[in-house]
Amino acid sequence: MRNLGKFFISVAVIVLSSIIFSSCSGIFTNGRSKNTNANSDSENTTGNFLKSEESGVKAEIHVVNESSTASGLVEVLEKARPSVVEIYAKLSGGTSAGSGVIVDLQDSDSNGKKDTAYIVTCHHVIDGALSTVVKSIYGNEFDALLIGSDPRSDIGVIKIQTSNEEFFEGLTYSSWIADSDSLKVGTSVVAVGNPLGILGGTATTGIISAINRGVIIEGKKMNLLQTDAAINGGNSGGALIDSNTGALVGIVNAGYESYAAEGLNFAIPANVAREVETKIMTTYGGEYEFGYVEGNYSFGAEYRLVSRAVSWTSYRYYVAVSAIDPYGVFAKEGIAVGDYIFSVTVNGKTMDLTSITSNTVSELTSFLSDTAYKIGDEVKINYARSSGTMKEYTSEFKIRQYVYGYEG
Repeated sequence: MRNLGKFFISVAVIVLSSIIFSSCSGIFTNGRSKNTNANSDSENTTGNFLKSEESGVKAEIHVVNESSTASGLVEVLEKARPSVVEIYAKLSGGTSAGSGVIVDLQDSDSNGKKDTAYIVTCHHVIDGALSTVVKSIYGNEFDALLIGSDPRSDIGVIKIQTSNEEFFEGLTYSSWIADSDSLKVGTSVVAVGNPLGILGGTATTGIISAINRGVIIEGKKMNLLQTDAAINGGNSGGALIDSNTGALVGIVNAGYESYAAEGLNFAIPANVAREVETKIMTTYGGEYEFGYVEGNYSFGAEYRLVSRAVSWTSYRYYVAVSAIDPYGVFAKEGIAVGDYIFSVTVNGKTMDLTSITSNTVSELTSFLSDTAYKIGDEVKINYARSSGTMKEYTSEFKIRQYVYGYEG
């Protein structure tokens, strides 16, 4: 009986180890709380936001000097928490939840009461949304209008407006720190957001653990602020503020899964987020209708290795497109999920994908992330559809401006 008990314990340890090992390839979470089992429907993902006839955005950019003082953390949070909202996105395959930060409040009809709010969040919080609802700390809900979004920086801007101005009473806006590059390791910070998608207004404390930390998140290299303030799914898009001044020092966007490590969480620096916000607002309502960061582009694809039978006893591996952004360059040039990519040439540089190793996908991601590329560079892709005779196709085109939401 004792030996039988040891056998079952050994089996349990092996199973648990297998689970942990198989999960290590995705130890980052992007901070978006997602429920893929809810409300699945067949709506078109390109009709994702209400549209406006407004041309340009005259929102003010509020900045506070980092040397300003506050009387304590309680007072800081009394102002900061009403500026952080919950964001709920309806997706084609379910729903997701995140956070956002009000960065400007306006009185559109000049009657002395605020009725319009501009909100900064993370791109991945609103990406693919068929519709989006913003919920304030006081429980009032508003339909969101897309101003613009940028996947490269992971920053998006949305707007809410109401005819019932009482719903905006008590809301505040957050002011950006004057220069987030001046932050020091050890600076006390507070993360405010909507962890798990159900706990809006939650505040957790910590410090700045590192500045300009280079990390890879969902195939993109980003330089982020690192903090040990607790971050969970649903916190993405929320505020990281200076505990002493109340200044917004970053936009929370990612953390390590708790089973991998604790206290390793990240935020987009305020300098980056504020610059992207400004560019998105400036270009809103122009040629492409939605705001964008001029000069930014996105190939808009993710990849994985797949095997295909060559005979009864042998297989061949290919690099296949596993996900596609409908507003990215590849999608607009006909590349689709499931396509096998044989080679990619950008600006005269070619990556051959006919010989596959375990590093091929990461090497392709790095190749397409080369910062030397620019709009107008020539691209050539040799590929095949995953079904049928594996007929090879060639697509040649130029890198174009990325505008999230623009279908042209």
